[in-house]
Amino acid sequence: MILLVAIVRTGTGDADGDARPIASVSKAAAPIGPARSATPREVSPADDGPAESVHAGSEGDEPFLEMPSGTADGDAGRYDQAVAHFRRAEAAVEGGHWTSAISEYAAAAGFSRDDAAAQYNFALALHRRGDEREAIAAFQRAIQLAPDQAMFHLPLAAAFENVGQIGDAAREYRAFVSASPDAAAADRARTRLEAMSTGNQGAGQVR
Repeated sequence: MILLVAIVRTGTGDADGDARPIASVSKAAAPIGPARSATPREVSPADDGPAESVHAGSEGDEPFLEMPSGTADGDAGRYDQAVAHFRRAEAAVEGGHWTSAISEYAAAAGFSRDDAAAQYNFALALHRRGDEREAIAAFQRAIQLAPDQAMFHLPLAAAFENVGQIGDAAREYRAFVSASPDAAAADRARTRLEAMSTGNQGAGQVR
């Protein structure tokens, strides 16, 4: 399980209000929650340099998620490989090394193709670096894998807004609010919806 890491602005990961630990990579409907792990992380030499800045408009407080407890096919070797990449990605995220984090999460997702957490973390790292088109596709894949995870809609909405797809952004904000009306971020999502409805999108994305 990876730690709750790189909540870039707030240090809390309360985007969906009631997230709980993921149970299995093969259960798309399993609740996903902030990471907790006592396993030491590996640090890549590439992460020794200066941190990369977070892309403007992508500074949300959504947490990166924990590694699930197993693989869909029960292949322990593939699971171990996925965990190793998750550990390196975690260290990269903590240091603000988004390029390295993207590479490691992509590798983890390759070893756990049906894992919503791996796909979501990959998408969120892309979003933080500002690769919004790629992030949108990855978020959509994560939602396909875990359609009950309201939190996934929030950074997807911000990514759509950042590329000017306001109708798509509004749809995703509404999906988040509908699924988690009492979550800490729900009021911020409503604020963005109101801004878009009045043509005042420049006020800034959900933070």
